[in-house]
Amino acid sequence: MPKKYEQEFKDRAVRLVREQLPHYRTRTEACIAVGRQEGVARETLRKWLAQAEVDSGGAAGCHERTGRRGGPVASGEQEAGRAGSDPLGGGDFLRGSTRLPEAMIVGFIDTQRCHGHAVESVCAVLTSQGCQVAARSYRRWHCRTTTAPAARVCQRAWDEAALMNAIHSIAYRLDEVSGTYRLAPEGLYGRRKMQAALARTGVRASYGRVHSAMAALCLNGVRRGKPVRTTIANKDGVRAGDLLSRDFTADAPDTTWVADFTYVRTWAGFVYVAFILDCFSQRIVAWHAATSKATALVMTPLRMALWDRDRNGHPVTAGQLISHSDYAEVLVKPRIRELACA
Repeated sequence: MPKKYEQEFKDRAVRLVREQLPHYRTRTEACIAVGRQEGVARETLRKWLAQAEVDSGGAAGCHERTGRRGGPVASGEQEAGRAGSDPLGGGDFLRGSTRLPEAMIVGFIDTQRCHGHAVESVCAVLTSQGCQVAARSYRRWHCRTTTAPAARVCQRAWDEAALMNAIHSIAYRLDEVSGTYRLAPEGLYGRRKMQAALARTGVRASYGRVHSAMAALCLNGVRRGKPVRTTIANKDGVRAGDLLSRDFTADAPDTTWVADFTYVRTWAGFVYVAFILDCFSQRIVAWHAATSKATALVMTPLRMALWDRDRNGHPVTAGQLISHSDYAEVLVKPRIRELACA
């Protein structure tokens, strides 16, 4: 249950906060300091202080004891209130939980912007005067009241067309002889380089917008560096015959093996991985990884597979097992034959 506090204790805490306000930068810091001293939460002190300002007539709100609404008013308004024009005694334009219409708030902020004031500053002043409004709320209202959805779509399409035109002027050059546009060296830029090139010409665009515009123009960046080739055929070599006739099926395990190797991209560079696959069980019977494409890369998994088969009591016999590898090096095939004969 919430803790009950005596009114005398509340008044003393509020008085302490007011006395400590000159020694702190903000009201929150003063509430924290007094709250630690008196054992009261910061938010509770803040509410007491706000209520005390309402009770004393320094702020708009509902009086705690009488329940009547009031606020700071001028002397002329007080006299008009005594005369009966305002029976509740409040001369504020904003009454209690009353909020100004959005159109009025937007119009007021627009007027202040014309006088050179920032949106955030105007919203801060309005908030301090009891009209809670955020800058993003104003911008949302302003966009909703002044710009129709169709107009926003047209503006977006116009911006995309202007961006595509700017990218086209960078990526293509007009050939004066043929009268056609030809791809310039800048047309090989990727998304990031094209974004930087646009910034140099004064066009600011995000990476996503540049990506969409380049995709619409069918422009793709070219990466530097030569591709990695896992197999380099030797024109002078003699390739072994295809004993499987491209039929990679088997009726029993350990009768047909298929060997190959590929590369894996890592942070340290390319790593080549050789593996042997059993066509019947689709199991990788052996594999080996290395940083170079040497003969040992493909010989090591073959030795491992033969050793594992011999250890399980199924040694290799002539005519029982076929090991197939596509376009192996000329120096590798004789090694495989020697290993099979051994």
